[in-house]
Amino acid sequence: MIYGQECPSYFLCIRKLSNLAGTSVARLIPYNPLNSKPTQIISVVICKESDKELNKMKNVFRNIASILAGVIIGMVVNMGLIIAGTRLIPLAAGIDPMNAEMWDLKYFLFPFLAHAIGTLAGAYIAARISFNHHRIYALSIGAFFLVGGTYMVFVLPAPLWFISADLILAYIPMGWLGWKLTAKKA
Repeated sequence: MIYGQECPSYFLCIRKLSNLAGTSVARLIPYNPLNSKPTQIISVVICKESDKELNKMKNVFRNIASILAGVIIGMVVNMGLIIAGTRLIPLAAGIDPMNAEMWDLKYFLFPFLAHAIGTLAGAYIAARISFNHHRIYALSIGAFFLVGGTYMVFVLPAPLWFISADLILAYIPMGWLGWKLTAKKA
């Protein structure tokens, strides 16, 4: 609270009157800069419990924002690496990009890195931004991308060794590592 200073909306701020069982009673004095005398006095009850509820809501919104930011950052990093991979190691003429069973080994590098580093970046951001339960938010980003990777197994045929390596190493372990890199406790 501000005492004895000018507040927004032309109130000469708050003179605390009493403290009653978790609430504060305060007096707001409307202030008109053109007239130096206050015109009327308003008593206000300020509840400290509402501040706690407001902080809880801020924490909930912060945790939701951490999940959204983690998913968006993870997707951006994933797509950035996929695009970079197609430019650095372009597919040879005649190779179908939607059938990974015909790819040479070098073409699997960037998809794996995209999945792993995208998940790592998203998990790190989620754990860093979240108010509490940092490990849970980081691992939930890993689980989100694991669902996407599992979906891709059915959409894009690939060799079993790549599917296994991708699903086992690129998602949940990277979510855990993203949490560990933040150095925040669970």
